[in-house]
Amino acid sequence: MAHKMCIGFVVLCLLNGCGGNSLPDGVVLIESPDVSQLDDAAKQQVNSAFKSIQKLQTDPPADQPAKKTAALYAQAGQVFQSYDVIDLAIACYENSLSYQKDGDILHLLGRAYRETDQMEIAADAFSHAADFLINDRAAMPYVVASLYWAGDSYLELDEIETAREKFQLGIDRTNGRQPIFYLGLGKTYMEEDPVKAIEHLSRAEGMIPGRKNILYLLMTAHRKIGEVERAKQYQEQFEKSVERLLSVDPLHVKVQGLRKTVSAHRMRGNTALFKEKNYVEAVRHFKLALEEKPNDAILNVNYGVAMMYLGNIEIAGESFAKAITLDRTRITAYINLASVHQRQGKLDEAISVLLQALGQNPSTLDAHSLLAEIYLTKQEFAKAIELYDHILQKQPANEFALQGRSIALAKSRRYREAMEQLEASLQVLEQHPNLIFLLVQVLASAPDDAVRDLERAQEVLDLVADSEEYADYVAECQAMLHADRGEFETAIQFQTKAMKISESLGREGRHEIQQIALDLYKNDKPQRMEATE
Repeated sequence: MAHKMCIGFVVLCLLNGCGGNSLPDGVVLIESPDVSQLDDAAKQQVNSAFKSIQKLQTDPPADQPAKKTAALYAQAGQVFQSYDVIDLAIACYENSLSYQKDGDILHLLGRAYRETDQMEIAADAFSHAADFLINDRAAMPYVVASLYWAGDSYLELDEIETAREKFQLGIDRTNGRQPIFYLGLGKTYMEEDPVKAIEHLSRAEGMIPGRKNILYLLMTAHRKIGEVERAKQYQEQFEKSVERLLSVDPLHVKVQGLRKTVSAHRMRGNTALFKEKNYVEAVRHFKLALEEKPNDAILNVNYGVAMMYLGNIEIAGESFAKAITLDRTRITAYINLASVHQRQGKLDEAISVLLQALGQNPSTLDAHSLLAEIYLTKQEFAKAIELYDHILQKQPANEFALQGRSIALAKSRRYREAMEQLEASLQVLEQHPNLIFLLVQVLASAPDDAVRDLERAQEVLDLVADSEEYADYVAECQAMLHADRGEFETAIQFQTKAMKISESLGREGRHEIQQIALDLYKNDKPQRMEATE
């Protein structure tokens, strides 16, 4: 609420002007920044920025022009923002705007508010920034960024019409030359009118082909209108693509460029990796940081994670292995290296790495979970169950352990135990779809007549009967139940329906197992769970 009052004061100042050399009522004192997490070079830069405004706070010069005071606050705010000291950056920007209106600073204020998830104030700041800059041809790159982020912020707030206005204004002001605005417009129509979404997204794709986020939205929109083959084409392109279409924001790039230390590149890499999902940018910053600190275990881990997202599995594995060599206690490096081995089909190597991780830290549940998953894949069910039991002792509501243990029990022919496990799990995680479908499968297809219970299976399935997201799984389960009753024609209809829905949702990977069930029904045979020896 305090921030909303502050931005309201700023807007008032911008409309009416703020005169005088004394501190206006809306100016706040800037506290000394916490630099404990920064390296020495970064500390020096941040502390220097604070000192530059300290005198303004304690003994403001009586004859200093408002323009200069505004500039000092703005410069300090940019340094604070570059090092993610966001609360102080916001205070500095607001102080600066109290002295002098400035579209650039309003834009940076919007970015700062977005970074703290204050979307309403961010959207307002971006809109005001665009209003100030829009008639300045030299500032057009800044206008593009402000309008896009205004639209995107309104979209986050579900203010769809306002978002469209901003994106359309961006198209009008740039004569339709910026694909980012067509991407934004496309996003606003995804739920309401997928055909219109496709129209705008196709414009963006035509201007800058092969961008991952555009391809994903086109794939999704075509599925929504039932154009399965077209959706498949976009899915294939999406799976091969790497780069995303992102807004070019020169002001924010300038601010980020103020950070030139290893910790700066680490921060920017982490932001790109974990928050923005911009893996190419993350790799760039981690590489720059590693040039200065090649033996930093955490940098090697995060660089490896970014490379994994980009599909460079071998390089990722090398990076994780190096991190382990540098720091034997870095558990995330072990787990990620094991994941690489798992994806490469090297299950024994993955197990060896995870056992090393548990040797370093026996309480690491993530290592237990991945190890159990690999044992499940290797059909070593007793070992998997033992690990899942350990996890559930620590975390009784761990959904992956509950699912994995149930599957391992069923595969071990312990059908009643699997059924009891799933019934108990649904008491902990009510209406969890995966647990529901597993329970229905056990109740409908267990070879043990004492376990099969079609009436109970139908009761459980009815809990998710109206789900659109899992409509194919619901139809498959219905087919399974009808087949067990000997109603094979109806089972075939439901199974065929399930396969069409899966295809429309991009779950083509399930086709083979669905076809096996369909062939059974065509031969008047119900499904039965098969234990794996």
